[in-house]
Amino acid sequence: MEKSFEEISQYFGFKLEDACKLLQISSTSLKKICRKNKIKRWPYRRLTSLISKIESIEETLRNKTLSSYIKMRLHAKLEKIRNEVHLIKTTGNREPRKISKSNKTK
Repeated sequence: MEKSFEEISQYFGFKLEDACKLLQISSTSLKKICRKNKIKRWPYRRLTSLISKIESIEETLRNKTLSSYIKMRLHAKLEKIRNEVHLIKTTGNREPRKISKSNKTK
């Protein structure tokens, strides 16, 4: 039985090999599901990188000597990164899913 996007998206925070073991499918099967859902690359590395950036910015924001301008810029950057994390977790990609011509209504 093929796994749905919702099932595999729960494992984006795991390495591909670990996700395969937890889902009890081969890496080839998981990659096929990803391609079917227009996920070009398994998002684990991008997610861990973004989470690391969030932690770093949050640590910097704890510094009480920052100017209000710097804090404002860091909050904006933090929001942008959090939006990208949400997008990856919900679509598997950095960009929103494109609606294909066959799915558009006239």
